[in-house]
Order: sequence, then C-alpha cells, then structure tokens
Amino acid sequence: MLITKYLKRRWRIWQTIIAAISLLFITVAINLLLIQNYFSLQGKTTLLSNALLTIQSIHNQLYFLFPLISATYLLLFIKPIPLEFFWLTKRKQLVSYLSHFVLICLGLLIASIFLANLGLVVLVRPRIDNFSSVLPALVKLLIHLLSWYLILFALFLLSIRYNKLIALMGMAFFLIVDDLLFATLHFSLFLTNGLAFPSTYPMLSILSGGCLYLAYYLLARQWLKKSAPIIPHAKQKLLQLVLRNWLLFWHYNRLRLGIISLFTIALCLIYRLQGFDAGILLHGVLQNGAGFNISFTWLYLVLSPSLIIGNSIRILVRRDYLQVAAIDYRIYLFSLYFLLLPIVLSQWFPIWLLLNGPRYWPFLLVFLIVTYLFTVFAALIQIYLGSIPALLVMLTIFILTTANNQLPLSSLLMFARYQVTNWPTQIIWLILFIILLGVLTIEVKHINFANAQEERS
Repeated sequence: MLITKYLKRRWRIWQTIIAAISLLFITVAINLLLIQNYFSLQGKTTLLSNALLTIQSIHNQLYFLFPLISATYLLLFIKPIPLEFFWLTKRKQLVSYLSHFVLICLGLLIASIFLANLGLVVLVRPRIDNFSSVLPALVKLLIHLLSWYLILFALFLLSIRYNKLIALMGMAFFLIVDDLLFATLHFSLFLTNGLAFPSTYPMLSILSGGCLYLAYYLLARQWLKKSAPIIPHAKQKLLQLVLRNWLLFWHYNRLRLGIISLFTIALCLIYRLQGFDAGILLHGVLQNGAGFNISFTWLYLVLSPSLIIGNSIRILVRRDYLQVAAIDYRIYLFSLYFLLLPIVLSQWFPIWLLLNGPRYWPFLLVFLIVTYLFTVFAALIQIYLGSIPALLVMLTIFILTTANNQLPLSSLLMFARYQVTNWPTQIIWLILFIILLGVLTIEVKHINFANAQEERS
C-alpha cells in the first residue's frame, strides 16, 4: 500500500477539527503579536519587516509560538504502533510518514502567518514593502520554516523513542538552555540560526545556519538508522525475524519489565542488607508443625516472568504473525521462545549477583531452567486461553507446589525441596513436560486467526 493511502486511512475527523482549532489559535496569537510589535515601533516598520521581527523574536518563539505549534503537531501526529514502525522502516517510508505531518503543521503555520498579516492590513494598514526587499524577507522566512522542520523532526524522533510528553519537554528544555547560552555567550546552537533572529542578523549567518541544519539533519538520519528494527544487510531470515519480534516484544513489555525488575532488585538488596542469601530467598514453603506457611516472596519470584510478558505472546501470535505468515509458524514460535530467555534472566541475575549466587550454582542453574520452561508453558497457555487464565493456571500450580512436597518439576524451584530431590523421577517428568510443550506448539496451527485483528495490546 502506498504511504499516502495508508495515511489517509489513519486520518480521522477529530484531527481535522483539531487542525482547524489550532489554525484559529495560532492566527489570533500571531495577529496580536504583530499588532503589539507594530505599535511598539510606532508604525515605522513595513508589513514584511514587521512580520519577520515578530515571528522570529526569541521571546515570541519561546513563550507563544513554540508551545502552540509543537502542541498542534503532537496532537495531529499519529504515533505508529511497533508493527507499523517496523514496516515503515523496512520499506524506507518513515521519512515520508514524518513529512506528511510536518507539512500539515508548516501549512498551518504559513496559513496563520498569511491570515494574521491580512488581519493587520485590515486593522492598521501598514506600509507595503518595496519589491527589492521581498526576496531577502522570503529567504529569512524559508530559513525559519526550515528550523521548524528540524524541530518537528526532533519531536518525531523523541516521541517514537519515548512518548509525546517527554518529546515536548525535551525540546522545550533544549530551547531554554540554548536561550541562556545565547544570553551569556552570544552563541546559539539552534535558536538564533533561523527559528529566532537576534536584533542584528548578518546574512553570513544564513549560510552558517544552513550548514548547521544540514549537520543536524544528517545526525538525526544516522540516529534513526541505528534505531531501526532491522539490519539492512542481514541475509538470514531467521535473524531478521528475531529482530523484528524483539522490537515488538520490547514495546509490549518494556514498562512491566522495568517496574518488576526494579522491584526484584530492591527485594534482593533488602535481603542482602539483612544478611540473607539465595537459599533463604528461594527457600520456599515454611513448615509450621503439621501445617505450612506460603512464602509470598518465593511466589512472586517464580511468577514474575509471567507477569512481565502479560498478553504480549498472544498478540504476537494471534495478530502480528499474519504479517509474516509466509514463515512457518513453528519457526515463528521458537523465535518467541528465544525472546523469553532474557525476561527470565532479568529476574534471575539479581539473585545470582546480589545474594551469593555462586555458592548455590547447581540449584540456581536448575531454578533458571525450570523457570524458563514454565514461562514457555505460560506463554503457550495464553495463546489458547488468554493472559489472565494463563496467569491463574500458573498461580494454581505454584500454590499447589507449596501444599505438595512431591509435585513434579515445580518443587525444584524451592531450595528446601531441591535438597531432597529424587532426580530420576524429576528427569522423567522433565522429558514429559518438554513433550507437552512440543505438542502445544504443534497444535497452535489449529488456532482460528479470523478474529486476530480484535487482539489489542
């Protein structure tokens, strides 16, 4: 599908309403600034010179125009979902996608400037410029619009990498620091090179500003190329598939991964400060005479990988697999199993590093393997049943583990049970469990993908 058709399908009526409202607000703001500047100079400026002095004022840019135009752009900009970002990058249409929204905002800015000056002509009737002064004014206006292109390009990159609010705050902070730099050293990295002009602006600065813009643009393109979700020259389809799935997997899980990993690290640090080690943390059930007490710390640690992946595997299979359906579904699933290993390791490494892990290396190695297999099991269950039922199944298994001393495999996750393990029996159960995972993997082919588009992240 052509990028233009793709964008037309994404555009909604509410965005048209926002564009119309923004045009009104920006026009009114520029018109008021034009009138204020005209009367502050006692009507000694012409129409074009007054317009340039107004829109390229550092004060006006920082306090009025930048907030209005940037907010308009971020409201109109439709952030592509990870899958769309992948295909836009793969087909080298990401710049076209950006340019569509940038040109809309620049068109709104140009229309606002024109309408505001038209209102100024009607209200105060300023002097019209000579024909000889029109060309230099248009050159300065072009540099100004080019500056806005760079700002919107930077907002695009930041909003893709983080989110729209962080993008707006980051650009605002950069411009404020740049203004302070100009006020103290009379040198600006960006602000006075076209976006806003100082009172005396030599024509030589236009050339230097153009070179600076070119350097910024090349740096942004290089940064974008490095953050692309594919390797352009990779010849192995499996590697490209893993990279593509890792990008989607990361976008679906990064928030949960960050929060749960920080909680796990904090938990390990607390145990270390209390003088405990991995054997205490993963001791498991606490016998209390004929009864027992459930260790909620142990329960959290064995469930944490399932909590991190949420419903991402279900989405990656039921919705995102259709985009690469030419690849065998078993290869696709195994690429997802590979991505589950870093999730398990993210919860395992803090225990190993902070709680005297080398002392318990046989147990922790078994703990890692069994936890990974149960995480794969949880991922497969959620493909069939959904994320909440899968989590309930895993919670049931681990609660039953606390009540039954001989429950196969899951008992190996407790240090108290590991020390009295019947290894021949556990190895047989391990083989049977791997066979079960293989059967569940094969049966995925019977899933009905007709309602795949209903899956949501």
